[in-house]
Amino acid sequence: MLTLEAVQAEFGDCFVLRHGSAATPRAIVVDGGPKGTYPDHLAPVLNGLAAEGATIDMVVLSHIDNDHVGGLLELFDDLRSRAAGATGGAALPPIKALWHNAFGLSAGGDDLAPRVREALQEAQAVTPERHAIAGQLQGVAEGDALRSAADELHIPVNPGFADGHVLLDGTPPVQVGSLTIDVVGPSRPILATLRQRWQRWLRAHERARVAGVAAVPPDQSVPNLSSIVLLVRTGGHSLLMTGDGRGDQIITGLRERGLLAADGTFHVEVLKVPHHGSARNTTATFYRTVTADKYVISANGRYGNPDLPCLLSIVDAARDAGRRIELVLTNETDASRQLRTRRPQAAWPYTVTLLPVGSNALAIEVGSTG
Repeated sequence: MLTLEAVQAEFGDCFVLRHGSAATPRAIVVDGGPKGTYPDHLAPVLNGLAAEGATIDMVVLSHIDNDHVGGLLELFDDLRSRAAGATGGAALPPIKALWHNAFGLSAGGDDLAPRVREALQEAQAVTPERHAIAGQLQGVAEGDALRSAADELHIPVNPGFADGHVLLDGTPPVQVGSLTIDVVGPSRPILATLRQRWQRWLRAHERARVAGVAAVPPDQSVPNLSSIVLLVRTGGHSLLMTGDGRGDQIITGLRERGLLAADGTFHVEVLKVPHHGSARNTTATFYRTVTADKYVISANGRYGNPDLPCLLSIVDAARDAGRRIELVLTNETDASRQLRTRRPQAAWPYTVTLLPVGSNALAIEVGSTG
């Protein structure tokens, strides 16, 4: 059994990977969407898992953006309330571990984290209207809060990983039941680059502070580029969970893992499209290199996601390779409607499956060609 459930997370990401067997069901939760995702959609899915007697092997937070961590904070707050004796609703399945890289790691080092936090606090005070800075600061605080909640609940954080970090480098494939999970990103070189970006921002902030002018906002791609990227395989079936990673770095990670074919390509049955289908994170080259039978996009049009160029690249790459594909979308958007106008399904090799309005999640069978 291997099924990916795309939970309605509006403009964020929230997925439940179900595996195991009918007798011993198991699950992995990857990201929790923004605030409100847990009570509205994720909790009912988890309640159903608990009713089946399932266990959650781990909760994975790919990175600290609030459209990924908000729902997980709500989940862990609910668990803490129940542990303190509050009467909750329907039962929740037990959680064995949390996979989440601390901000110190995504910033490029624990020594840099306090300086970045201080600078973000000051920048927010100087320019409260800068939502980008506020979002960065919120993400840092939310990531810290999630780890603190895990500690309070005695849920191990990154157990079994060297130095307690979920990284590509030096990490052998992880076995979870019948699943083999390869960490494809982030890598230490990527984190070193992120550290340089944070340092540049710190220098700019310090110069602005001395000059008495508004501080510049941090590079918004820093959390995205530190995304945990996971390849999950079992029984010849595969799916790639990409967080908000960048396409070229995902390809580099696959190459470093020795996973690319002789022609330089890589195929999975299910691909979670990076960063909600943003064209800023992937190019046509990515979709010619990393191919899939099913492409899953969690987005509702906010921030322009998914971008029409991204959808066109996916469909065009499939047409050029003579492959028939399925697009699985959590919401209908202007881009998905334009796609069907620009690339009529009667003449192009793709189908579209939408999460029904009002539903909590859509199940995507891994290994089924639909």
